[in-house]
Amino acid sequence: MDFDIKEEIFKTNFEKLIKKYKNKRVLLYGAGQYFDKILENHSFKELNIIGISDLRFEQGNEDYYKNYKTIKPSNIKNLDVDVIIVTLVNYPSVKQFLINNTKALIEWVSPSLEDKKRVVNKNYSSVIEKIKTKKKLRIGFLVNEAEKWQYGALYEKFSNNRSFEPLVLITKRTTKRNDKECFIKLYNFFKNQNIEPIKAFDEKTNTYIDINKFNIDLLFYQQPWELDYCQNIFHTSRQALTFYCPYAISESSFVFNQTKDFFSLLYCHFLVDKSAKKQYLDFDKTLKNLVVVSHPKLDNIINKKTIQKDKKTIIYAPHHSFSEKSLNWATFLWSADTVLNLAKKYPCFSWILKPHPGCFEKLIKDTAYTKKDLDNFLLRWQKIGSIETKGSYFDLFLSSNLLITDCGSFIVEYLFTKNPCIHLLKNDLNNHSLLNQKIIKTYYSAKNEQELEYWFDEILVKNNDSLKTKRLNLIKELDIGLSSDNILNFIKKQL
Repeated sequence: MDFDIKEEIFKTNFEKLIKKYKNKRVLLYGAGQYFDKILENHSFKELNIIGISDLRFEQGNEDYYKNYKTIKPSNIKNLDVDVIIVTLVNYPSVKQFLINNTKALIEWVSPSLEDKKRVVNKNYSSVIEKIKTKKKLRIGFLVNEAEKWQYGALYEKFSNNRSFEPLVLITKRTTKRNDKECFIKLYNFFKNQNIEPIKAFDEKTNTYIDINKFNIDLLFYQQPWELDYCQNIFHTSRQALTFYCPYAISESSFVFNQTKDFFSLLYCHFLVDKSAKKQYLDFDKTLKNLVVVSHPKLDNIINKKTIQKDKKTIIYAPHHSFSEKSLNWATFLWSADTVLNLAKKYPCFSWILKPHPGCFEKLIKDTAYTKKDLDNFLLRWQKIGSIETKGSYFDLFLSSNLLITDCGSFIVEYLFTKNPCIHLLKNDLNNHSLLNQKIIKTYYSAKNEQELEYWFDEILVKNNDSLKTKRLNLIKELDIGLSSDNILNFIKKQL
């Protein structure tokens, strides 16, 4: 989560670090936009800086950055240094690496989470007093990817209540700042649903628009990733209470550890069930913003009738996490051609490719798979099946007969179709939530080509869905209902 380095709390923390380590040997770690922003408003000149390190320097192509000597991360273990000051937004991403490679003290240039909490909670108290005097509340939904839109049912619930005015605010992930096509797609996604989205990103100046300018009272975030400082919780909490329903329904420790500030600073974090709440308390026992309500996505599929089609329909939904530094679920490298060969073998079925939004980008970035390889695969796929990239996919689920996936959120959502799923398993289940682990036991797991082909033959060719009763019993046991009423009632009760 980006942070405005002009904030008084940042300035106070920065000056404290300068004073504390004035006579020490200091290494800076992080040479990105965040560091550049810091230099525009603050100075490290009072410190004895021996250099700056960053992954980008590992190739040794730059000798100096911003007049500081560059140091390869792999050389940190050989340095005589007293303290390392991390000048990255995402401190957790490098924390363990630094701990493993140095005996020096490690400090983050950003204010501590506890300091941020004190400021944000004070903001919330003021916002609540303001809200109590209003007859109609403006509800904002901050969205940056159409494929992860999870608030459809909740938006509709607010629209039908005279006490609320729901608004969709569209923006961009900070790494997608220059992606015009994605922003146009996002805008058209809502237009096609008869929702007039409000742009929270200025395309002419290529800048983010301060969310507080929209006079939002309650703000729902789509995801915790890549938020500009004028749209992050520390800033928006001055005017609005902040809420979040996980776009992946049940998230893992990996997601929490990468964006701990986001989860800790939320006014309210809505969760799907008690096991999800227990899991978050295992991550951090100090969390007091967790409320179990089910999930708005599930409102679109629970108790819905299946859509009958002439052909049996199979969905292949590959995940994006190929790197060991990520969730590391993606099996595309072995499963894609296996599914493609099954599609060729059984042309009597309808085949749909539903990739995670980041799948193909990460496939090329994090593996030896090339764009030429991908183009070739997609060309072969289009000859036997279709590709689905729309944001809303619940009718697709309800009209299908089998899901083949290594994605996390789909594991929960697809359960309520009552149909079978072949879960593609790359490693153990540690990165899956407790709810996911419970559901996966009612699915058919495949770790390789042979197991995938075996289960496909059993389920669709031989019509042997031996785990169906187990899935139906789990649905009853979970007793997960509709979330929209629960969220609305919670908000009314709180305010």
